[in-house]
Amino acid sequence: MDEAFERAPVGILQVDPAGTVQSVNERAEELLDVESTAATESSIEAVFPASVEASVPRAFERPPEAEQSLEEFYPGLDRWFEVTLVPVETGVFVYVRDTTERHRTEQQVTQRQDDIARLTVINELISDVLAELVDASTREEIAETICTRLGETDLYDFAWLGERELGTEELAVRAASGATGRTLDRIEEAVDASEPIPEARAIETGAPEIVQPVGDDDSVPEAVRRAAFADGLQSLLAVPLTYGSTAYGVVGLYTSEREAFSARERESFGTVGEMAGFAINATRHRTLLLSDTVVELRLQVTDPADPLVAAAGAHDATLGVDGLVPQGETLL
Repeated sequence: MDEAFERAPVGILQVDPAGTVQSVNERAEELLDVESTAATESSIEAVFPASVEASVPRAFERPPEAEQSLEEFYPGLDRWFEVTLVPVETGVFVYVRDTTERHRTEQQVTQRQDDIARLTVINELISDVLAELVDASTREEIAETICTRLGETDLYDFAWLGERELGTEELAVRAASGATGRTLDRIEEAVDASEPIPEARAIETGAPEIVQPVGDDDSVPEAVRRAAFADGLQSLLAVPLTYGSTAYGVVGLYTSEREAFSARERESFGTVGEMAGFAINATRHRTLLLSDTVVELRLQVTDPADPLVAAAGAHDATLGVDGLVPQGETLL
């Protein structure tokens, strides 16, 4: 073959009408990962890498009569090739061009468009959740609002909310919604047994936790991993419900989609956790303010050096405290 054939910027194979390779240029050797000596006098099926459709070998089942172009992905080489078959009197010239970068660029663009579309849906969902949280007047309503809105969307399989018992570090499941399957049962058992779960870790750190895939993460109790695998669940996002430095609980979001939660989603749901924490804090204080329970304290001071004690004793009188006025860090 002449120098132009050997130095061509595209891969070229010369194939006879029976489908036997007669010659291969340097670029074709590089692209197809073959050696000219081994490829020559071999069938086109033996020379060309395997692909799902096997389009090139199939094109030689009958000698091609007209020019045609084929484009396919070759998993063994992790590359896309555009192959053009040009019939000539002595057989067929096969031209091979590497189109991998173009396909990767298209995939990146498509992925970014999908990410933007997903984030748009998530932000709208979060906006709806926040709007409903404003109207929630009890902790039960807050839990139901979050779980119903998040657990019954097409984005996630189910959501559950756990809240710390007042005055303790114990976690209790308050609400759940969606296709919980067996996974929620195992989560409740882990919570009752105080087993370390990602949701509890989110409460301790005060930051959202992402576990992907759930079935391969040792930080998830084995029983929960097994149930998640059986239910087809792949990803978990645990969002703490915080107000200031206090974590009141956590929301666990589960989905069958692998690598479902991005860093942006974690940040977005952090806002939901803060808003829910604020709402829970407000309801707890509201409960205390509206409580009809009265606590009465009786204090006894007997130090004779205290002027008020001395005055009361000297006049056989009883002194009452009507109120206290704070002055700095002390009471006046």
